[in-house]
Amino acid sequence: MQNQERFYKNMKKINSEIQFVEKKLLNFVLNSTEKITIFLDYNDIIDCCYWASFFFVQYNHRILLTRWEIQDNIERFIKILDLAIHNKLPLNFVGNQDIGYLWNFICKKKNIKDEYSDETFNERLKFKPYLVFNDHNFATWIYNDHNGDIVLKITPLFPKGRPRNRISKYNTFLHWMKKYKPKFVCIIQKNIAKNWLDQANKINDIIKNNIHAVFIKNE
Repeated sequence: MQNQERFYKNMKKINSEIQFVEKKLLNFVLNSTEKITIFLDYNDIIDCCYWASFFFVQYNHRILLTRWEIQDNIERFIKILDLAIHNKLPLNFVGNQDIGYLWNFICKKKNIKDEYSDETFNERLKFKPYLVFNDHNFATWIYNDHNGDIVLKITPLFPKGRPRNRISKYNTFLHWMKKYKPKFVCIIQKNIAKNWLDQANKINDIIKNNIHAVFIKNE
């Protein structure tokens, strides 16, 4: 009986320290018709293990950018935004080519040996600083262009579930790439990027608070 009373007393204390995330923090607005939004599946109490969906919304249409642990995504978002705001993410290594176009070729090799080679691994590392989200269908990038502007780009990925035969699959991939084009590209104004960074930091602070309240103080 005493253990049960202690449990409810601890839970009452924890609940008083839990922070709920405000809905407005979950919408990273570009303009009146476009935004990146975080969808919370089951409640507003977020912690390190909470899985959340990130969508790009354009008018009434939305596409899934990623579904993963919210803290991992938010911390990467913060890091990349901060670098881009300070003009530290120049996209020098791609030349005049589209980053999403090149990324598809990095991810899809003709031979499985090449796909898992050290050379391919090192090639992928070059793209990682700019890759905000990566899902089955789309990759989301933030980088600085030659003018120092902050670019948001969403690019399609070659769909999974195509022919099992590797050669046939690669030929299908080459045909698909002929029609490749970015899904969305825009410049994020610096004041908007700073607002996004402020929002993301507030969300991350809530996550850290809730980790401390639930996991550490309940030990």
